[in-house]
Amino acid sequence: MTTKKVVTVTNGQGAQFMQMARGNGVNRARFQTALDDGTMGRVLDGIWAGLPITIGTPIIPPPGGRFHILTVPVVRDRDWQEAVNAAGPNTPADYNVHKVGDQYLPEGGSGKEELILLNFPSGGSWDKAIAWAGQFGLERTVPRQVFAIGEHKPKLHEKLGLNPMYVVATEECSFDGNQRACYVWWLDSERGADLDWVSRFGSSLVWF
Repeated sequence: MTTKKVVTVTNGQGAQFMQMARGNGVNRARFQTALDDGTMGRVLDGIWAGLPITIGTPIIPPPGGRFHILTVPVVRDRDWQEAVNAAGPNTPADYNVHKVGDQYLPEGGSGKEELILLNFPSGGSWDKAIAWAGQFGLERTVPRQVFAIGEHKPKLHEKLGLNPMYVVATEECSFDGNQRACYVWWLDSERGADLDWVSRFGSSLVWF
């Protein structure tokens, strides 16, 4: 069961909020960014719950990097093959991604999740991405989170202007004695999932 959030705001309160935003130098573009990246949603959640509102340390991209924030529904207790198929309907049956489900067992806590994707336009690396996330206390992504991106954002590569494009889950696994990670790929109208060595994720087409 979920609790429905009901927020009632008068016209006067709305005007006061807009005046405060303008007084603090928040222009239309910055306000839209706060709506898009979930900042405004977190503020409203705090108001609704009667909690102290703390935005925290601003997350900034590393030198030469950029990030993209999105929210998707993640089903953490989903069957592995079902999750792979939903993420990548064009995944060949012989790809190794089908063989590592035992290392990512289903868990509870399904629901909408906010995910931060990191990209290095000039080329990065697994180690650089992990180090950047660590300084902000960000959690690593598990494959089912990345699979949810593939399932619910089938045209993400068009929005981000990369074709082909890859989104990598940062919770690695071991396969054939090597450190590997699952990922989702986009190419034109096709989308699939696969498994690769973490050392190979250095292309400018990769989002961690």
